[in-house]
Amino acid sequence: MPPRLRADFTHGFRSQPQQWAREFAAGNVPEMSPYGMHRIGKHDIDLVTREQPRGIRRIVNGLGYRVDRLHWGNAADPATRSRVDVSIAWDERTGIPISLTRSRRGNVPLLSGCIWVTDQKQPRDYHVRALRRMDAVFVNSTAQVKPLRELGIREERIHCFPMGIAPEFFRPGDYTQRGCGVFSVGHDVHRDYPTLLQSVSEVRRRSGLSDVRLTLVAKDAVTVPQDLGVLIPYAPAWQLREHYHQAAVVAIATRPNVHVSGVTASLEAMACGRPVVATGNPGMEEYVTHGKTGLLVPPGDPVAMADAIECLLRDPARSQDMGEAARQSVVERFTTHQLSENVASLVRHVFEQVS
Repeated sequence: MPPRLRADFTHGFRSQPQQWAREFAAGNVPEMSPYGMHRIGKHDIDLVTREQPRGIRRIVNGLGYRVDRLHWGNAADPATRSRVDVSIAWDERTGIPISLTRSRRGNVPLLSGCIWVTDQKQPRDYHVRALRRMDAVFVNSTAQVKPLRELGIREERIHCFPMGIAPEFFRPGDYTQRGCGVFSVGHDVHRDYPTLLQSVSEVRRRSGLSDVRLTLVAKDAVTVPQDLGVLIPYAPAWQLREHYHQAAVVAIATRPNVHVSGVTASLEAMACGRPVVATGNPGMEEYVTHGKTGLLVPPGDPVAMADAIECLLRDPARSQDMGEAARQSVVERFTTHQLSENVASLVRHVFEQVS
């Protein structure tokens, strides 16, 4: 029987573990921990977290990497690192600083997610050095594997498995009263707001669809014309669920990228039983099956996106069928249960390889 392991988890959320758990108990967030990582406990792995020590913060701040909102695990603390078998970083915002301060942490194996580096034209040298030092790098799109290989990451250290969300939280609602609303959410640099706005404007221009309105949740500097819809700077998870329920179509427009920008919002909408129109960048077809669980359109093409949105608005029966198929797809393939199982398997693999 394999030994029970202790793993720390480092993420970029402002909320601390206890606060997050309270929010979950109140029904405000989808999981008891970010991405449902607490579930790896079912696989004989204890997850431990704590606040980042000030000394480590000074070190990583000196690297010029944004770490002001990071929550660090025990492996960042020299006083407790001997109690941790493996260190897990959700993405490179946390993984790179941990890797670069590794000499102060002993030989605790590190596995880290990677999201944005694969879309940088010229990653910083210390980003590349840190990624090469990691014992495992995991990604959520097969399109990211080639860029990582080109950065010199050994192929046996690159692992790809799907992103997952909580379908128990993002669940279908009552759609008998839904209108012609288009909903979109997203904050990262690859969101394509101009294409989204142009597509909804084009839909409204067409005969019989002038009542279509856009609701956009985005923190970025974007303006939604008053006659086109409304901009909401921020919405907690429970409010996002309500917006998904109220929408007739969820549209996610993104610029060309390989890290499947928009996949979390797409999966949340699908879990809520909503039809999704998304930019078909590399990797997105691994999540959205065109014509069955959603519609994929070329990047930067507002007319194609408008055609897809109009198609679903004019055919409620098809939209309903697509939404139901999307929900089933998420439940079967893209849950936090499966995500935590994949992470737990990778933790075991890394521990056995390094031990």
